[in-house]
Amino acid sequence: MTRAREASKWVSTGVTSTEIDKLDGFTGTVDDLNYAKDLRAEGVTTTEFNRLDGVTDDIQTQMDGKSPTTGHSSIATVGTITSGTISTGAVVDDPTMTQGSDATGDVYYRAADGKLARLATGADGTVLTSTGVGAVPAFEAVPAGGITGWDSDNTTGNNDLLPGSASAGIYLGVSSATASNLLDDFEEGSWTCVVSGLDSGSITLDDNIGYYQITGHFVFITAGLTVDSVSGPSGNVNINLPKTPIAADTRKSGLAVYGTGFTGSPHGHMGYLNAPTGYMTIREVTSTGGSSDLGQHCQAGTQLYISGSYQIA
Repeated sequence: MTRAREASKWVSTGVTSTEIDKLDGFTGTVDDLNYAKDLRAEGVTTTEFNRLDGVTDDIQTQMDGKSPTTGHSSIATVGTITSGTISTGAVVDDPTMTQGSDATGDVYYRAADGKLARLATGADGTVLTSTGVGAVPAFEAVPAGGITGWDSDNTTGNNDLLPGSASAGIYLGVSSATASNLLDDFEEGSWTCVVSGLDSGSITLDDNIGYYQITGHFVFITAGLTVDSVSGPSGNVNINLPKTPIAADTRKSGLAVYGTGFTGSPHGHMGYLNAPTGYMTIREVTSTGGSSDLGQHCQAGTQLYISGSYQIA
């Protein structure tokens, strides 16, 4: 009778028979029911209530030991993740990733299916290269220099450009290959000057080193010479050249010449290069008895300072 009376009281307050059936067998207290009522008032749904059903003390203890942040568990607390998705904003300290056959230097990238894939490190000297939009990266050999037929000579640490052929050059001032704009030679050096071609006698030089620079097909020369000794010289003073002039060229290139320390009174002096002869000639401007007699005015200590230019093939 007591239960019947209690049931009639519940019914009189609007409780349905279905709800009374749900209470059948309930062993909790009134406080338990009131707590459940409060949770319901806070918006806890029936589905969420059902999820709590069957939670044991052991499970609750494990749940209490977790440290959830923004709805997700810390990876450091959970341990190894074998599958699933790491949410945006997650922070992973010192992670260890294993994709199979892993080695130091391997690279990981996003595959087409969204999974993490492993790229084994390349051979020594190769570089990681994009193979195109949406394609898998790859380790490839370093491409050759941007100028075909040229390389970098780094033996002295200055990265000078080195052509593959000694006859290669650079076209300057044009946008297409034009023979007259090709600079294909440059050289700097020195040579030993020797007097020859006198009408008679000999002249030996002491300071006898000249210097030259080749730019394209022109040779620029300079020399400061001192006579060491003479032996009855006469005629023009002819001096060898560092490079052979154009053999068939009959033009003469003028030379700037300054001389001092002559014997006698030469009537000035001048110099020129007669290409077919292959040497430069220094003579008097006007003769003192002969047209080719500067040689007889040279003596030990005579000095000649020469500069000029000429063409080569």
